[in-house]
This record gives sequence, structure tokens and C-alpha cells, in this order.
Amino acid sequence: MEDYLYDLDSALDLPMEAAHALTRGLDSRALAELAGQPRDAAYEVRELVPSVIEELALDLAPLPEAVFTRARETASAYLSGSLRFPLAAMRLTQLLLDEEYLSFDNRPEAAYPECEHLWLLNEWLEAVSLGYSDTSGYLFESSEAAERYFGGLARAITDDNANR
Repeated sequence: MEDYLYDLDSALDLPMEAAHALTRGLDSRALAELAGQPRDAAYEVRELVPSVIEELALDLAPLPEAVFTRARETASAYLSGSLRFPLAAMRLTQLLLDEEYLSFDNRPEAAYPECEHLWLLNEWLEAVSLGYSDTSGYLFESSEAAERYFGGLARAITDDNANR
């Protein structure tokens, strides 16, 4: 539900997710009504979400924790090989450098020194996406250097044993 409320997944089909929840045994009048809505029924979906949350007594994570959870999932997908470096790096930087997220004083990533240069990675990714292929000396010496930094960052934020 956080993905919808905080707009963390633009591809989210909330009525389909509601239908899946019903098949998993969750039951609520509002959830069933939500499951019956077409994906593009934005107004109806928006109106039903508070009722679904109330009827199911959902405990929602605050935005900073929800964002960091998605960032960790992205990092894990990269480390497992199911998400390639450029896409994983873009997703993670979009999550952790979002204006709304940055407006919070207590953000989970602040406890990770590896995140200190995340904005440099974001700038490098933007330069590469704009076609600047010769980025040597600019932020990272090479694509490999950028990926090494990202790999260290991904390992740090997915390390459950970190004492933060």
C-alpha cells in the first residue's frame, strides 16, 4: 500500500494487487470493491484506499522507511544479478534523492557513510544518459569505477548485520 500512497511504483496496478490479496485470504468490502475497479479508475481507487487501510487495519511504514525498504530491495536485486547496474543505480538514486524523501530529517540512509556520494553517482548517470561517453575524470573515472562504488553501496545497505 505504501507504494501507492507514496507513489514509489508508477507501474503499480492496485486493483490487481487487491484481487491477489483477496485470493490470499484477505477479506474486506473495500478490498473487494477495489479489486473490481479498472486500473485506470484513478478517482475510484483513490477514494477506496483509506477504507481498505481502515478495514484491514494496515500498519503503514512512514515514507522514509518505505523508501529505504524499496532502495534495499533494488540493491538486493542488483547483488543477486536480477537487475543490471545502470537500471539498479537509476532506481536507487531516484528513490533516495527524491525531494519529498529528502525533506525528512531522519532518513535511514543517513546512517550509511557509503551513501555520502550518491549524488555524484546520480550526476554521472545523468551525464551518461545524455550521451557523454568520455566521463573520465568527471565524477567517476570509468563505468567500472561507478559500478564498484554502487556495488559497495548496495552491499552496505543490504547488510542486515550493520550496526547503524
